[in-house]
Amino acid sequence: MKLLDSIKKLTTLRFFLLFFVLTIVAFVAMGYVNPQILALSGGLPILDIRPGYTFAEVEHLFTVLGEQGRQLYSTLQVLDLIFPVGYGISITLALTGIITRLLPEGHPMEKAVSIPILGMIFDYLENITIATLIASYPNLSP
Repeated sequence: MKLLDSIKKLTTLRFFLLFFVLTIVAFVAMGYVNPQILALSGGLPILDIRPGYTFAEVEHLFTVLGEQGRQLYSTLQVLDLIFPVGYGISITLALTGIITRLLPEGHPMEKAVSIPILGMIFDYLENITIATLIASYPNLSP
């Protein structure tokens, strides 16, 4: 498995800590911006933390946020470019380290190292969608 071999080469404590710290920094920064957005929205949760939402809910949130809130939400989206790569790589490295130390080479569980990478990809797709919605407002279409 070529992907696993490449990841194994990067599975060092230094590399793991770099991405783990990057994740924590992004999380703390997002934790600073998110309450400001929540205050401007009157308590409405942002799209990122909802399990789903309708077109009407998006329009309502963006209307209530106003220009300042949408700008803050855009700032949050920039910070959310750092978070997925941080957690995706740090979890992948940790999982690879655990699997290669505990299981024999070629074990089917080796495929599990791709799960955090898939999560990272889907998180980026969500972020792109939300950034597009923010940039398109008020000209949204269902």
